[in-house]
Amino acid sequence: MKARTGVILTTGVILAAVFLGYLLYTSFQPVSDLAQVFPQEKEKSLASSGSPSGSPDGDYSDTSHPALRLEQTEVTLVDQDNRTCWQLRIRTMEREGTAFALGKVTGEYFTPDGEVLAVQAKKGMLGADFSRLSLQEVVITGEKLAVNAGRMEWTTAPGGMLSGEEIVLKKQGIEVYADRFQTDPGLEKVVFDGQSRWKFPAR
Repeated sequence: MKARTGVILTTGVILAAVFLGYLLYTSFQPVSDLAQVFPQEKEKSLASSGSPSGSPDGDYSDTSHPALRLEQTEVTLVDQDNRTCWQLRIRTMEREGTAFALGKVTGEYFTPDGEVLAVQAKKGMLGADFSRLSLQEVVITGEKLAVNAGRMEWTTAPGGMLSGEEIVLKKQGIEVYADRFQTDPGLEKVVFDGQSRWKFPAR
C-alpha cells in the first residue's frame, strides 16, 4: 500500500512539474512568435498605434477618404436655384482629399437664357459636394462667343459667377486677351483685371 501511494505521489509530482514547465515556456514566448499565431490582433495593434503596414510615416490622410476612381462618368451641376448649369462627360474622376481630380472633360454649359455652349477642358477639380468646379486649359464655344482660358472657376454661390485667368475672349468681332476675368452666368458682363489687350474688327 505504501509503495503504491509513493508511486501515485511521484507521478502526480512529475505531471505537475511538466504542466508548470509548459506554462512557464508559453508565458515567455517572444512577442513576434505569438503575433504569427494571432495575425489579426497584430494588424489591429498596428492600426491603433498609427503606423499602418507598408507606411513608415504613419500617414492616414488617404484612409480618411477611401480611394475612388471612376471612368467615363457624366456629371450634372446645378446652382442654388436648382438650374442646370453644367452637363459634363468626364474620362477619369479620382478622389483627392476633399475633391475629385478630373481628366479630359467635355460637355455643355447652359446660360440662364437657355443658350448651350460647348465645353472642353484638359483637366480640372470638382468639390466633393459638387459646389465648386475648376477647369484648366478650357475652351467654351457658342454661336457668337468663343472663350479660351488657362483656368476657369465656377461655384454655386448666389450669382453663379465665372472667373479665371489667362483668357482669350472673342465676341462680335472683338478679341480680348486678359490676365484675369470675372463674368456673370450669361457671359454678358465681363470684367477684366490686370493687363489686357483688345483687338477690334477693321472698319
